[in-house]
Amino acid sequence: MDIEVSYDCCAGLDVHQGNVVACILHGKRTSTRPKAEKCTFGTTQTQLNQLADWLARFDCQAVAMESIGVF
Repeated sequence: MDIEVSYDCCAGLDVHQGNVVACILHGKRTSTRPKAEKCTFGTTQTQLNQLADWLARFDCQAVAMESIGVF
């Protein structure tokens, strides 16, 4: 089964009480595999702003979040 790539850049966030682990896949939609980058951010407003800046730096087009707790 072939999967059609929809985004040049997308990210997944794993949200915890004290941090957010972000993984981003980026690269032009070609036959090559996208590059993966991973970074951990804190949960203060300043640190979440850094996360937003990090995603914007890659021109991230879609983000999915996961959290198993209530935050």
